Amino acid sequence: MIAGVEIPPENWEKTPASVKELIFHLEQRLTTIEERLGLNSKNSSQPPSKDPPAQKKASIGSTQSGDNCVGPT
Repeated sequence: MIAGVEIPPENWEKTPASVKELIFHLEQRLTTIEERLGLNSKNSSQPPSKDPPAQKKASIGSTQSGDNCVGPT
């Protein structure tokens, strides 16, 4: 199985050695990248300045009740 895909043995046997080597190299790179995806300053040695920008949460404003609404009276 390669990257979650089952390759029939008869097809894998016909695959040139150079292509097999490339596949193994790319699998290793993919694994490394997937491991790094979850890293930030809290779970690694990287500085906080390298963290991705924080997503702003939708906040409920103080005008929810309508007390601070401006409009015709």
